Amino acid sequence: MKTTKLPEELNKKSEEDISDTYKYTFAYKDINGKEKYSIKILKKETNILIEANPVEDSNILYKIELSLNDFYQLSNRFKKFQNLDEIFEELQKIFTSKKASIMTSIRKFTVNRIPPKTKKDYFNNLNFFLILNLDNKGGIKQEINIELNKNKNNEFENEIKENINDRIILLKKIEDLENLIKAQNAEIKKLKNIEVEQKNIIEKLNNIETAINEQRCKNEKINNLEKELNILKKEIVINNLKNGNNSGIEETLANKSNNMILNKINSKIINKAEELEFLENRLKYNEVLKKRNIIYKLLYRISENGNDIQSFHSKCDNIKGTLIIIKTTKGMKFGGYTEQIWNSNKNDSITRKDGKGICFCFSLDLFKIYNFNDDYKHSICCCDDCGPCFSGDVAAFFEIKNNNGLLFGNTNYTIKSNSFGKVDNDYEFNNGENEFSVIEMEVFQILFDN
Repeated sequence: MKTTKLPEELNKKSEEDISDTYKYTFAYKDINGKEKYSIKILKKETNILIEANPVEDSNILYKIELSLNDFYQLSNRFKKFQNLDEIFEELQKIFTSKKASIMTSIRKFTVNRIPPKTKKDYFNNLNFFLILNLDNKGGIKQEINIELNKNKNNEFENEIKENINDRIILLKKIEDLENLIKAQNAEIKKLKNIEVEQKNIIEKLNNIETAINEQRCKNEKINNLEKELNILKKEIVINNLKNGNNSGIEETLANKSNNMILNKINSKIINKAEELEFLENRLKYNEVLKKRNIIYKLLYRISENGNDIQSFHSKCDNIKGTLIIIKTTKGMKFGGYTEQIWNSNKNDSITRKDGKGICFCFSLDLFKIYNFNDDYKHSICCCDDCGPCFSGDVAAFFEIKNNNGLLFGNTNYTIKSNSFGKVDNDYEFNNGENEFSVIEMEVFQILFDN
């Protein structure tokens, strides 16, 4: 507990509702001259109000209101006064004559021996006393302690609470608005992605439409050429009959017919009409496709795009319905067709299986089809270090795999193999050899018109 004398400076201040005669304000300063408390004594109609306010925390207020009877109970010294006016004058004399002091104590922290962490903790746990020193008759001094109760400034506290509540409501609105903006941004992003996807789809549809129109033009040209051919046939027959010469008619007609058929495909490997007709008969594997024309879209060619494996994958990956045609340095022509996609996997090889009756391999030299056996688990194999590979579980019909790119391949398909049907001789489509060197390879996407 600490007792401190009130300072000598007593500073009177007036308020509109209370006369200067009945109000005093004292600014209490510590030994360093720093203002520490503001003490007011106010005379009201039925009591006297004493207030003490720490300057460092204006939200804390110590106060007490004493009636005439309260003063009588404090000390017999006050019983000689008839009313509060006389007591107020007496209190004024006590303060101006330096017979008053302040006593404070920290109840909570003193008992628990825990020092206050903040100034707010300090003032919240402070006991505040005014000590009045009175002189009785005979020179006997009497000390009167008046304890002031701690009260928060309710009006200020309510205002703070209202401000805090308003702030909480405002922050909640801001948070809701931010969440709404985030949701709207997410929706906008989705719409943009959908817009990009739609543009890509439209572009693909336009490309398909363009390809179909080009093919229709080709088909129209073919039809016109066929009409011209029929006219030429008639003219040649008539001219030869007139001249009495029938030689060369069949050869001329055959050459023209051969060229018309080969115009369907831009191939450097297929150079005979019967080779293309042979493949088309197998590619049209159901009654619906038999009524439609085939469009051969060139995706990749070694002589134009390079013989590295990465070029093959960059041109052919993720495209369905591809026809592989290979020509070796020894003149063998063979290949395969799958509706599965090719791709490259850096970690491991990927195997895929075609639907029933779709995948097949072929030999253009033998005019022989090798249909995939549906009892096997996969029909093709994909990896990042190999080109096209038609393989049924164990035996590879053929695969292009070499560190030097796509110029070397092999087959281990023998008379014991069965994943692509039976062969009469080991490696028969490669002239009986299990290895081959590639001089040209072409990959076409097979499309059908409407």
